[in-house]
Amino acid sequence: MLFEHMLNTAIDETQKDKIEFFINGFINIAQCETINEDFVLIFYDLLSELRLVDLTVLKLYGRYHLNDEIMDVNSYDDVLGKHKITYEQYDLVRQNLVKKVC
Repeated sequence: MLFEHMLNTAIDETQKDKIEFFINGFINIAQCETINEDFVLIFYDLLSELRLVDLTVLKLYGRYHLNDEIMDVNSYDDVLGKHKITYEQYDLVRQNLVKKVC
């Protein structure tokens, strides 16, 4: 059921570069001894809702907590260059993410 949900969600994704996130999430979830179905559904629903630029901004803010040795995003300038956006657009993405959390 969970693998099927991940596949269906990934198939419907318009930003194909995000499929890597779907697969990586599934691999990490599959390694858990106890899998909470609701948590998995929420994870994929949220991932579907976020855009690549959202994920890049989140990666920027989480860079100190990630175990990724090679970070392609170390400052907001990296986000601007990677997504070819202005600072105002970056700030809008950041504000929207804050609204989603609060």
